[in-house]
Amino acid sequence: MKPCTSRHGKPLCEHCRDWFVKAWNEFAPGHCSHPIPYAYNSLNSGNSRMGSLVEGLSTCERLQCDTTVGYGGSPDESGETTLDALLIDGPGHRMAAVAQLRRVRDATRVAWAVMNHTQHTMIVGEQATRFALQMGFKEENLTTPASLLMMDVWRRNSCQPNFWKNVNPDPTKSCGPYQPASATDNLEKMVLSNRIIDRFHHDTIGMVVIDDSGEVSAGTSTNGARYKHRNE
Repeated sequence: MKPCTSRHGKPLCEHCRDWFVKAWNEFAPGHCSHPIPYAYNSLNSGNSRMGSLVEGLSTCERLQCDTTVGYGGSPDESGETTLDALLIDGPGHRMAAVAQLRRVRDATRVAWAVMNHTQHTMIVGEQATRFALQMGFKEENLTTPASLLMMDVWRRNSCQPNFWKNVNPDPTKSCGPYQPASATDNLEKMVLSNRIIDRFHHDTIGMVVIDDSGEVSAGTSTNGARYKHRNE
């Protein structure tokens, strides 16, 4: 097993072959299998570094890791789940992403298609969905009983937390619809809705793959912030 080095010959470690780094909290027991073995087995079976990265992230999407990745989690304020994914290829100096992807579960693989079949770096919203369908991906509902329950609880709790501020009616007490606060209102008294700052507020999976040549790829996949604004 040879030492891993960068392009400049500097060792990345003393004795290693392939490295996988996952930046995330531990998964809940029984909720989601660890994505690293899927990515490692893919690379160990002869697949490319980028292909193995895609496999690892796609595994989390398929298994709905921690409800913050993949379909059926983090609905926006209208109740719809949308997906985002980003891929970075170090040696090729390439990146590709999709954002607000609707009705297609395979966000990472759609981002991979953006990298391989277009000259764009990012496609968003309905355009991302149309591109995915053109590439042969399946259109399907991303809503699940779990995401419907999230919305029901949120609405019963006066749509708390949310991402509105400086609007009327008071977004800390109401679901809206909202209008901009007038000039006669004291904006200093208007505050951002009381958000619970925990791992569900911001976290998702990030993965870095270093192959036996020391080349690096990185990526992330998420269904975004819960109850975010809907993007038409």
